[in-house]
Amino acid sequence: MSFRGGSSPWRRPGGRGLHRTHLDLSPESNNQLLSATAEHERHVSHRVRQEGRSLRNETTIKTSWDESDTRRRLGDRIWDLARCRDSLESCALEVDQEMDALTLSKEELEQALAATAVPLQVAQECVGLRQGRRGLELVSDPVEAELNQEVRLIEDVQRELQQHVDHAFEQLWYMPPPVR
Repeated sequence: MSFRGGSSPWRRPGGRGLHRTHLDLSPESNNQLLSATAEHERHVSHRVRQEGRSLRNETTIKTSWDESDTRRRLGDRIWDLARCRDSLESCALEVDQEMDALTLSKEELEQALAATAVPLQVAQECVGLRQGRRGLELVSDPVEAELNQEVRLIEDVQRELQQHVDHAFEQLWYMPPPVR
């Protein structure tokens, strides 16, 4: 079988599809060539369809697994966040209770401090009256020592109470206001 110009019966002009050149082939040869070409193209088409089907199935399966994994991880994250939120709410409630207790304690300390003012004033007045005596009336006895000790004790108690009030005030001052 000879071809014109000594080339193949098929040529690729510009690298594109196969184009039949003018050949002098017998009808049987021509039919065989067309049948072989059609068979080859069916084979290629079948292979491309199978690869597409396989790729589509793989993509569907991977997408399904990824979606399932993402849903599971999101569910876990939501559960973790819910636990954290519950824990924070519990802590906020405890802080509110502590702040209320601290405020109440501070108010009680202020009341106790105010309650020591009158006894201190009375004891200081008594000491002042005793020191204002002259002559034989000016006596240094156990009662005077007891009055001086009482004044020092009341002043120490006031100082201690004031320190506690100041400390409670600082704690309340530096605590942020509750956010609801």
